[in-house]
Order: sequence, then structure tokens, then C-alpha cells
Amino acid sequence: MIFSGINYLQWFKHKTPVKYDLCRSGVEPLSLKNLPRVLSLDEIELSGENFYGYPPLLRQIAARYNVSPEEVIITLGTSQAIFLTCLALLSPGDIVLVEHPGYEPLIKVPLALKAQVVPLNREFENGFRIDLNDLQAKLKDKVKLILLTNLHNPSGAYLPVEEIEQLAGLAQENGAWVLVDEIYLDFLPSPEKLSAFGRCDNIIVSASLCKVYGLGDLRCGWLIAPSALAEKIRTILDYIHVEHVFLAERIASLIFPFLPEIRQRNIARREKNFRLVKNFMEEAVRRGWLEWVEPAAGVVCFPRLRIKNITAEQFNQLLREKYDTSVVPGNFFSFSNHFRLGFGGPGDTLKEGLNNLRKALAFLAAS
Repeated sequence: MIFSGINYLQWFKHKTPVKYDLCRSGVEPLSLKNLPRVLSLDEIELSGENFYGYPPLLRQIAARYNVSPEEVIITLGTSQAIFLTCLALLSPGDIVLVEHPGYEPLIKVPLALKAQVVPLNREFENGFRIDLNDLQAKLKDKVKLILLTNLHNPSGAYLPVEEIEQLAGLAQENGAWVLVDEIYLDFLPSPEKLSAFGRCDNIIVSASLCKVYGLGDLRCGWLIAPSALAEKIRTILDYIHVEHVFLAERIASLIFPFLPEIRQRNIARREKNFRLVKNFMEEAVRRGWLEWVEPAAGVVCFPRLRIKNITAEQFNQLLREKYDTSVVPGNFFSFSNHFRLGFGGPGDTLKEGLNNLRKALAFLAAS
């Protein structure tokens, strides 16, 4: 394996703080005191059975997807879910189709395993949907895996399950698996009806309590996979660590019954913030500064700069130096004229941050 570094994560972890940070891709972190019900110390244990996951948590996740616990693998977030899937399925030289633009680890993990990565284009002009003709042209005998996000990171575009079924059917004819990271899916109404798992025998899904629920520090993620593949992945876990952190899984299990309430609260906050973003974007489009594909849900979008001779990296440098504000430059998603705007944080921060974006864009347009 060759680990060359994940540029986006290194940038995110080492960037200097700004007052108006619009880089976060999820909602605000949730503290124990803000849970719908206070957890008592009597409920929290430091040790217990969790050889391949805390059994109550396994059952809760399985019930959510209407599957057997044997089809559930608890992971340290979806980052580990992606890594484990690639470890289980890929050999050197295998071809992996990865959505483009896309989250950098989707590219770097297969490359670390000496697989070949081929971009599966999600074009701005097509609303960041998947072009099935492009997919069919790129499917080859050695294509082993297709990596997607739904909702799409970075744009927030939604890929309908009917299209995922078509995509997975084409992949199955060519012996390929499909991993759909559904970490943002719970921002949509009735997400349990929209999961891709079970739509085709070669589909794997991942999700976590991070982006929608603000519980990323629990590192509670999961994979849902056909039982034979799930068993293979559990075997790999023995090589990585013997067990996950029992305390984190215990707390996640105690919080699980309250997820619908937490979700509704965060969606309400998202809608309030999104109104600010939409008003800003309507002005930016009208003035010829930006254009975008409006996200179906979630707390990120991926505007494209229309101001000539300026890259998103240069735009972000101006934002940081002159306006104490930051977005994520699109070069981390291989699109240098886009930036990812996160709007899941405090409303006051978002309002002032958007106002600073407005000032910076007006300055550049007048230059």
C-alpha cells in the first residue's frame, strides 16, 4: 500500500482559523447537554461485549434498514467504511470508477491499494447526475468497484434510486460492486425509503451519525453489505483493531432512539440557513458572479465562479486575508473554478460569512 496523503484533509486540519468559517460539511456538533434526554452516568459503561459491534447498536442499525445484523458492519465513520470496502474488494490493477467531482478519499484509497482510478463524470450542466452512457462506456472486465455519494459531496445533488438501480444493473452485468455513501441521505424526507441497499445484489451502502446528526466525534459509522461480503470485512477488522471503542458504541446506542427528533431539529435549522444561501446565490447569479446547481438537501453546495481569470483557490485566499472568511476551494475536488460552501453552522456566522463573500465577489468583479 502507498499512502501519499489526502490533500483536503491535511489542509482542513492545518488551516489557520478564521472568524467566519464556511468549510464545515455537516451540522454543528451536538453536545450531551443538548440531547433530547440527559444521559445519566448509570447508563454509561466502560466495557462490555462488542467483538464485532455492540449487539444493541447492531440491532438498531439493522432494524433501520430492515436487514439482518449479520449484514451490518460498524465502522469508525464512513471513512473507515470506504477503506474496508476497498480492502475487501480490490487487488492491484483493478479499475475503480469514482464520481468526479468527488470527495478526495474516494480517489486516494483505491490508489493506495494500487488500483486504477477512472473518473465517472458528474457534469455541472447535467445537474451533477450520473451519465449512464458514460458509465457504460467505461465499464470493462477489470472494473471491480464504483464509488458514489448520495447526496453528492460536494454539490448536494440527489441521485434517484431508480437511476442507482440502472447503474448497479449495468455494473452487475460486468461483475462490479457499487458502494453508495449515504452519509447525507437523512437530510431528505423518508430517507429509509431512499436507501440504495437491496435495490440490486451488488450494492453496498455506508452512513454515519456525523453530517446530519452532529455526532461525528462518536465515530459511529456503518456498512450494510450482503452477508458473505460483510463476513469478509469483519475478518479484515481483526487485522486493523480487535474491537471498536465500547463506550462510544454504548453512547451511540443510547442516543439512537432520539435520532428522529435530532434530525427534525437539524433539518429545521438547515432550512433556515438555506434561505440565506439561496437569497445570496440568486443575487450572485443575477450579478454574473456565480452559478450553481441548487442542492436537493444537505448543508453543502458547489457554486461555480463566473468571474474571469480567478480560481477558487485565489478567491479563498482573498476571503481569508481580507475578510476573515473561508470556503473550501474546488481544487480539492478537481474543479478549480468551483468552491464548496458549507452552511450547517450557526446562522449568525453564515449571515456574516455570506456578506463577506458578497463583498469579495464585488471587489473581484470590479477589478
